[in-house]
Amino acid sequence: MEQNYHCTEKEVPYYYRIGMFAQMNKITIKALRHYDEIGLLKPAYVDEHNGYRYYSSSQLPILHRILVLRQIGFRLDEIQQILSGANETGMLLMKKSKLLQSVSDLTQKIAAIEGYLAKEDTVSAYHPIIKSLPKVKCASMRVQLDSYQDLFTYMPKMGEAMEKAGCICAEPDYCFTCYHDGGYKANKVDADIVLANDPDADRLGIYAKDSKTGEYMTYTGNMSALLIAEYRISQMQEKGILPDNGMMITTVVSSNLTRAIAKNYGLECIEVLTGFKNIGAIMKKEEEKTNGKKYVFGFEES
Repeated sequence: MEQNYHCTEKEVPYYYRIGMFAQMNKITIKALRHYDEIGLLKPAYVDEHNGYRYYSSSQLPILHRILVLRQIGFRLDEIQQILSGANETGMLLMKKSKLLQSVSDLTQKIAAIEGYLAKEDTVSAYHPIIKSLPKVKCASMRVQLDSYQDLFTYMPKMGEAMEKAGCICAEPDYCFTCYHDGGYKANKVDADIVLANDPDADRLGIYAKDSKTGEYMTYTGNMSALLIAEYRISQMQEKGILPDNGMMITTVVSSNLTRAIAKNYGLECIEVLTGFKNIGAIMKKEEEKTNGKKYVFGFEES
């Protein structure tokens, strides 16, 4: 009777002491001992004479799986569940969802940091908080009030106007008032014009919004002064209080357009050396005269 024998080569595992196994996989000996203690990855065998732990080459895929799951962010107890047969796909999808939420939270924090950095030159008591509110249609009205009390008399009028416009209050309602005070930047409150002066108010800066582009334009000292001069003198003329012997005073560093405005309104234009004290000296000198010239407007480009 003839018999056929088929031989296959059996892979013999190679064993490594714990130190070598840790070095090969870039993990600490302490971590391997901890994995052994909690039953996550036990040695292939432990020498009963000296207590040395030995790991086999067949355990490499298991350790690599553990390391990858740790890198993803799984806790050791979660990894133990996966190695014990838990739904790995489901747990990965849940971890992905949590990571995406973390990315969203971090993105908002980065945006808040960038906002602070963009405003680092502004000292403000206001600290923005990002919140999510339900989507609603909103209507707004802009009005200038002389006092805080006027708000309570104007609010009913706003309500009537909203009703006529067909607006319905949201539930819950999100009504608020935006105060355009000095603590806000112009482009944050939709200001049309911005005026700034130094503590003793002898210098003035003006910004005005371009109605077409929405950008704020800087007015030079000459531009600001001449616009104010034209308006003031035209209003004095309209009200009949512009003196016949009026004068405008400016300095040698300021715009020659001052002369054109003075000539247009029949005023004398006097130029002095640089400095407000020189403008003041002319004003005082003319005031002391019996029929001295009447001061109408004065400025210096600074």
